[in-house]
Amino acid sequence: MAGILKEFYYGNIDPQMREVRKNSKLYKTIHRMEEIETQFLNTLNEDDRELFSTYIDLGNQTESASSLDSFLVGFRLGAKFTYDTFVSEEAPYSDG
Repeated sequence: MAGILKEFYYGNIDPQMREVRKNSKLYKTIHRMEEIETQFLNTLNEDDRELFSTYIDLGNQTESASSLDSFLVGFRLGAKFTYDTFVSEEAPYSDG
């Protein structure tokens, strides 16, 4: 166990790192979003581009906070499973 903790401490494990497989549904969706964003930005004037950029930044901040929350909730749930499996002696019934 100390091995994985040491690797995590030194930054050799990044739980956020994901590879998107080429031609997967997610890959295609991301690229389509990029195409639409480019087309959309080409139709806006400078002030509207700045406003749109702010909107996108706020959306990214919201998604980031939500992702962090989901990560923490999932990690805590996993820790509870581990505790219940290896530490808790509580049984659902008793012989007596």
